[in-house]
Amino acid sequence: IAGSFARFGATDTGRTGPFDALEAAQETVALYRHGEEGIEYRLDTRGEPRPLIGDPEGFRRVLVNLLQNAREAVLGNGAGTIEVRLDWERDPGWATVSVLDDGIGLPAEGLERLFEPSFSTKTRGTGLGLAITRRIVESWGGTIEWERRPGGGTGMHVRLLAARNGAPPGPIERSN
Repeated sequence: IAGSFARFGATDTGRTGPFDALEAAQETVALYRHGEEGIEYRLDTRGEPRPLIGDPEGFRRVLVNLLQNAREAVLGNGAGTIEVRLDWERDPGWATVSVLDDGIGLPAEGLERLFEPSFSTKTRGTGLGLAITRRIVESWGGTIEWERRPGGGTGMHVRLLAARNGAPPGPIERSN
């Protein structure tokens, strides 16, 4: 818990630049595939993969936070599927990284507070995962949104800047 609060309050003075989001996603999803039985993890790409602007460790942290929430939602149903989708087609100049599950879904109450620190729909945990995720994504100039999926489950969609024309730009300073 103390580590989560420290990460939330930390001011990152690092540099942001192009990184291979597909490689980072493959590594992160591979870690989860050896978890509980009853959960199928999928990785899907759409369009021509190219570097995104951010940093690979922060991106892995974002994916871990989103995958952990999806995992708990799917386990709430007993079994199901979690898909990580990287889409470079939908929005030129950007990529959308989605974590989609067919779990128990989001409750109607409290959705406006979903990204607030210390808010949680679960009985355990710190309630900082989505707040940390949003802070990281927004520090890179991106956005994060949620959706209730038809038929049940949740979709979390992170929109990040893609490197121009597939050629990585030079690193840029991150402003907080």
